[in-house]
Amino acid sequence: MRKIVLLMALVLVAAFLATGCSSTKSQKGSGMEDDGMGMKGAETVTDDQQRMGQMGDEYIRENYMVDDAMTAKFSDIYFDFDRYNIRDEAKPALRELASYLSENDAKVIVEGHCDERGTNEYNLGLGDRRANASKQYLVASGVSANKIETISYGEEKPQCEEKTESCWSKNRRAHFVVLSPK
Repeated sequence: MRKIVLLMALVLVAAFLATGCSSTKSQKGSGMEDDGMGMKGAETVTDDQQRMGQMGDEYIRENYMVDDAMTAKFSDIYFDFDRYNIRDEAKPALRELASYLSENDAKVIVEGHCDERGTNEYNLGLGDRRANASKQYLVASGVSANKIETISYGEEKPQCEEKTESCWSKNRRAHFVVLSPK
């Protein structure tokens, strides 16, 4: 009888370990906790976020009037590896965009981008956090939140495709698409 009870206990423990520890969150490496510099573990990306990332320019152009001249005027801002905090050198570009948005009847889509390292799900989440950090900075600078939309493209729209740190650093960015009023 003891052997049967012991065997059943082992089967239950094995079943628990096999199924009880699964997670819907993606992990990139181990131990990725908030270190006060904007680095956190991957978050689950919603279906809407994935669809937005997959639709890209087609979705934007069908629903908004993109002002290409003003979009070209505002510089992308760049992020450190696995970070979404706004760097000091990005703040002047964001202040210039905030001033424009405050003074004009325009909106902006903030696109979050990543380099190719990490899973698609992780990079969509990180791109989303980068876009939202940029949005929060603009709102804190006086821009109405309803003038700012965000979208994450993750790693799907790289500026550079070489497998070097120099290239990857160009892909870790927020890009600003200025929309003219309808």
